[in-house]
Amino acid sequence: MSKMRPSFYNVSVKVDEDEYLLMNPLSGSVDVVDKDVIDFLESFKDTFQRAEAKQDVTQTLRARNYLTQNDKEEEIEMMSRKCRNLNRIKRLYSHHFTVTYDCNMRCAYCFENPVRPRERTCSRILSNKQVDKIFDIIVKLDSDIERDTGGILCLWGGEPFMPETEDIVRYIFRKGAELGYKFGYINTNGLALTEFVELLEEYKVPLIKVTLDGPPDIHDRRRKTVDGSGTFDRIVKGIEALSTTGVKVGLRTNIDSTNLDHLPALLDFYESQGWHKDSHFSFALMPTYSAWWGDRELSWRECIQKVEAMTENHPLMSIFETKWETRIFGYPRPYVKDIVFGGECILPNSHYCNGFMVNMLYDPYGDIYTCLKLSGEPEHKVGVYMPEFQLNKNYRLWQERSVFNIPKCRNCSYSPLCRGGSAYRAYLKTGDLTEPHCDTFKDFLEVFVPQLYRQFKERRSQGSQGGKDET
Repeated sequence: MSKMRPSFYNVSVKVDEDEYLLMNPLSGSVDVVDKDVIDFLESFKDTFQRAEAKQDVTQTLRARNYLTQNDKEEEIEMMSRKCRNLNRIKRLYSHHFTVTYDCNMRCAYCFENPVRPRERTCSRILSNKQVDKIFDIIVKLDSDIERDTGGILCLWGGEPFMPETEDIVRYIFRKGAELGYKFGYINTNGLALTEFVELLEEYKVPLIKVTLDGPPDIHDRRRKTVDGSGTFDRIVKGIEALSTTGVKVGLRTNIDSTNLDHLPALLDFYESQGWHKDSHFSFALMPTYSAWWGDRELSWRECIQKVEAMTENHPLMSIFETKWETRIFGYPRPYVKDIVFGGECILPNSHYCNGFMVNMLYDPYGDIYTCLKLSGEPEHKVGVYMPEFQLNKNYRLWQERSVFNIPKCRNCSYSPLCRGGSAYRAYLKTGDLTEPHCDTFKDFLEVFVPQLYRQFKERRSQGSQGGKDET
């Protein structure tokens, strides 16, 4: 009989003094343990006799699958099968109509800036004929998946909501409804939102995401119209019009060193509008990431630490959902909050985002992309839909980018949690989509998870005190 050994997929994070979060994405186990248990697992690799002296600990670790008789390669194969099964269950296409690459704003940090100077004009808009062709492909792709429901429809750009795009947006909505499709959330800069409110309500779009980057003066420095005018007031007018409908509003703030300190002033504005306690609104923070944004960028570690410090002085900061709590560690769910606060099992994933599995972006040039941030760059297209639907070698490249095909990831215990990191960021950093991007995950583990655990302990303590007061 093989000797017991620590699982290759054990991951531990120090979350407080003499407290560690011990996790295993292969088994789904998550437990809080002390340093003795961590030291025991480390020494267990070489000292089988020590296990004899700690049978109670050994039995618990075996029951939770932190100790196993499987060797590393056997566990990797087990993890690969588990991820394949989970991906098969979750597989559902997200179909994005890239209405146009044109935009009525010029945000300094926009990741689409490199697309504009190319020879192609950005003003081209999808035609009815193209939309008809795209829907033919959508129906065929969705029929190949054994699911009761079709894929999700989205709009993308550029900016999808402008006066010149209204007719084609209406046509897309009408055609989708006729075929029994529903739309997911839609991102917009909000500048022309008032002109689309009735349409969004008519077709029951569930959520519109709009960006406000700070109070008026800060926002207007960062997010300008083509002629350099400010946009804050026009966007707020659109948000107010939308708030009277059944469409929910997600307000996002892209943060970096130039606006982070102004978040309290933005929260004061939200509070003055009553949005902070309106269930139709949600709020999120997103670190900017652009290759040309330079020292204005903040690392995730800096963002996490600064936001936590600000929350201590400004409790309303807690209304913000942050990218680091949703996009890394259990995608699409459970998020780490669900695991720490709700006790949910941890789930692995072999792919970082939908770009590797199910994203399909159809643009006005007849091209198809799978990565939102690389759309419009012809060398990254994964196929064409005009005149005929055809996928190319890039599609296979994206499909095959998983932690089991990236050597550095295959031999990393953390890989089913970080999922190899963003291919887009790996490409910007190395020029190679197949390289991993590990930078943000380290910040997430070392800074955010302990922060979250402290919040959990505080809530638990407050709950206990409340219980005592009642008795």
